[in-house]
Amino acid sequence: MDHRLNRDSDHLSSQMPPLVGIWSSRVKVKLMLLAVNLAAECWFYSWLWRAKVIMPRKSLSRLCLQVCFAATCCLFVGSKIAPSYARGIADVRLSEKAIAPKCASINGEHASSSHASLFFSISGKSSVNAAMNPERKDYQSFACNGKRGTLYYFEYRSEGDAENAMRFAQGVIWGGAARSAEHSELIFTVENILVVISGSDPEVLESLLRKEPRSSE
Repeated sequence: MDHRLNRDSDHLSSQMPPLVGIWSSRVKVKLMLLAVNLAAECWFYSWLWRAKVIMPRKSLSRLCLQVCFAATCCLFVGSKIAPSYARGIADVRLSEKAIAPKCASINGEHASSSHASLFFSISGKSSVNAAMNPERKDYQSFACNGKRGTLYYFEYRSEGDAENAMRFAQGVIWGGAARSAEHSELIFTVENILVVISGSDPEVLESLLRKEPRSSE
């Protein structure tokens, strides 16, 4: 069983989509070099100013344009690639108050298919694509009117990482781009948290999760 799980894990890891992490690192390096260059130019021009050397107007205009361009790039790119820790799993988990009186907490996993439980077990073990590994993961199981189900939570560094993981999870669990009668799991994100709901009636658990008040809202 362990050998089969490891083999499945390696196969699934090889299918993971390419990450934006490499691109992000290159952008950061380029922005750093640009900042160093601008700092050197600013120091040089400030030295000329103190030495009361008359500077060409064209040079001053070029420096101003470079500073404006660098500031704009930093603001735009930084907003796209900066990690977000807006939520943790504790902020999304269902509380006892939210599930009563419809549902009750139960022990163990009660997924409707082995694909969902397999995805949970292998998450965090990828050596091919490290950013697909969640920072944390957890699950909750409930019984609602005799029907059992499990909510799987995966916390990622940013919303972008969670969305990449969601697309991968959909392919692994559904076996395609959409749900089916055989694989009816609900897969979505709550900011930087990936949620997979698997059970006899996942819509009930989803409605409870979406109604749960959030501390940051």
